[in-house]
Amino acid sequence: MLISTLFAAAIWPVTVTRDCEPNADTSVVGVAKNESGNILYCEFFNEADENSLKINYVANGKIFAEKSLRFSEYPFLPVVTQHDFRDGERRQADVSEQHVQLRYQANSHKKIDTAVIPLKNVDILDAGFDNFIRANWDDLKLGKTLSVNFASIAHLKTLPLRVRSQPLEKCSVKVEKQSSTTCIFVEIDNALLRIILGNIKLLYDDKKRLSEFNGIVNIQDDKQANQKAIIHYFYRGDYLHSNN
Repeated sequence: MLISTLFAAAIWPVTVTRDCEPNADTSVVGVAKNESGNILYCEFFNEADENSLKINYVANGKIFAEKSLRFSEYPFLPVVTQHDFRDGERRQADVSEQHVQLRYQANSHKKIDTAVIPLKNVDILDAGFDNFIRANWDDLKLGKTLSVNFASIAHLKTLPLRVRSQPLEKCSVKVEKQSSTTCIFVEIDNALLRIILGNIKLLYDDKKRLSEFNGIVNIQDDKQANQKAIIHYFYRGDYLHSNN
């Protein structure tokens, strides 16, 4: 354990290790903070194989939630299992040839609610958004606005969203003008709801990888309320290369 911890600490930059303690198998780290810059939690991504991903959510050195993702023939529609150990909240999604089945349990004292949606009515589910962005990269860079139906597990229905690129300053004032970073906005495709709910801002690097998420996350706070976070992502391969 000690050797694994020391090895991980030697790989990752201090911006990660100051708040998070990834292990030797962690491929990606997400550092989630609030708008004041205070740490909320860490995300540790571990790849079981090329089609499966496990994410542990850690605060104060303890895992408080976990998510499993499995991608098959539908790259934008992964099978999802998410469990928050603090209150028992569960989010699940299964994908078949005809339907997407969503299951949501608000906490361990609530019943599990279910919704079945025809597959043809769902474009994106959960972390499938990342694959969608990369698959439509050229159109987004050309300034096209893409309309999609996003299956929200917590809402047990699809939400109409629009996805489009924006000038960098709209995502982050800290990004240099000449940066190859790309700013993407994800918004409810309804003018009134957009004013109420705001948007999600995504920053992608020149390798088409998510580098920053800014918006409402699918991990609730310790009072079972939705929370906003700014998450910076760090990729293990970048630091292995720099340490060689």
